[in-house]
Amino acid sequence: VLLIQGEMDVVSDGSDGDRWPELDDYITMSDFYQPFTSYGWRKQTDTPNPLLARWEEKLKAYEEEFAITGLSIERNRYLREQIDFLKRGVLDMKNRSFLIAEADPFMVIPLSFLGRRDENPFGPAIGDFAVIAHENRLFPAIVGDAGPTYKAGEASLRIAKEISENASPYNRPESDLHVTYMVFPGTAEETRTPPDLARWHETCAALIEEIGGLAEGYELHQWSDWIAEKKSALEAESDSEGDDEQEGEADADATGDGTE
Repeated sequence: VLLIQGEMDVVSDGSDGDRWPELDDYITMSDFYQPFTSYGWRKQTDTPNPLLARWEEKLKAYEEEFAITGLSIERNRYLREQIDFLKRGVLDMKNRSFLIAEADPFMVIPLSFLGRRDENPFGPAIGDFAVIAHENRLFPAIVGDAGPTYKAGEASLRIAKEISENASPYNRPESDLHVTYMVFPGTAEETRTPPDLARWHETCAALIEEIGGLAEGYELHQWSDWIAEKKSALEAESDSEGDDEQEGEADADATGDGTE
């Protein structure tokens, strides 16, 4: 096991048109929000990524500006770099889906940790299973993203809000070195697929057992399907609005009949 002790910063990135074609505005309108996570898989439906149109619009604007003659060398260089970056991103969003930090439990490791398996058996990889401990609670997760080499101790918004209801993309749930990240190197599944929270729980529980199991009175948190819950809530709200409209129409009809 690779054991990391740290605080918990919050990552809010990621998108998946297949599972959730809508994202909260307060996140997606951020200049720092990225549609991607290092962990991704082949798209399964034709529903476009919710940020694809925005990226295509920005790409078009940069290409139109780049076609203008007389721009400075610095501006041309900047536009060329942005166009290349946006083209790669647009292609990636058309072909793959990614974790959603609001919904999926995952942790972030420093980029400097990756690609070290040849020199160190404890070198982690994207997709490895992990268990995160805070106080007396343990959360199953995977290594879902990589970040700056100077930062160790970061997890998805889903995990952060479970630790503190005040957590947000701009407010970490734990500022002291009170979070233990246990990564199980070499456990990443060969084929990447959309999150299966029940399977993740089962796998993490088995890995914990292999290193001695949980002490009496402790249990591994069971994640609910946040996306399914949110979809059900929206459907119920839509049905309720539809019922209200039908009742309003019925009242109007009744009033009309009485007047006649």
